[in-house]
Amino acid sequence: MKIKPDIIVTWPKNNDYPLWREFIRDNRYRFNDIIIVFMNPNQGPDYSDEVRNFMEPDYAKFIESPAIGSGEDWRNVAVNAGLFHSINANWIWFTEQDFFVLDDGFWSEIYQKASEYDVIGIAQGQRLHPACIFITREALGKTKRNFGIVEGEADHFGQLQKDIEGQEMARCYLMDPPGIGYKHFNGLSHNWTLLARGEEPNYEKEDFYKYLEACINVTVPLIPSWREIAINALKTAKKRK
Repeated sequence: MKIKPDIIVTWPKNNDYPLWREFIRDNRYRFNDIIIVFMNPNQGPDYSDEVRNFMEPDYAKFIESPAIGSGEDWRNVAVNAGLFHSINANWIWFTEQDFFVLDDGFWSEIYQKASEYDVIGIAQGQRLHPACIFITREALGKTKRNFGIVEGEADHFGQLQKDIEGQEMARCYLMDPPGIGYKHFNGLSHNWTLLARGEEPNYEKEDFYKYLEACINVTVPLIPSWREIAINALKTAKKRK
């Protein structure tokens, strides 16, 4: 079963993800709508105008996340805003810009399992990780559509996992063994935010610098100020070795 899902991602305005933009450009035919929800982290530069312009050939839908009310979770608000614009696709792919497909074997597995399961994802320990969750619209409709943190109980998308596990019909497949056919860069957005403030990245630094090197060589356009920060970071890292 060859599915063609809608993509929903939350995009902090102070970040750009050139490698992910290139991934979308190269694989656009695999997806229905690409829904990008901009959220304002209230710090750093705002790259959203450049991202809109650069992704115009990809026919992405850009929306602004609504204001966060008292007691609301920013990611829950953003994802539900994105879902409001997801209308036709039978499948939805919740993903993150630090998740990358490495080979076509990933897609072969997704297409094969889509005929057997209602949810396909990756696991981090016991957690169904929001970096990659494919879910049918029918299964999603039977959840609370709560993607926020449950204080003292679960991280983002934790309630969704509980709802899925509580559905008799929601058959869930976790890709096994984990890591085959994809790469998940943990902490990417936080590391970039540190760099933009003139600080040093502090999580899986070697992986992060490899990521920056890959970004510098993408075929899609780069934001000049973003590129300058990345190049300077790589130069500084090489001097330390």
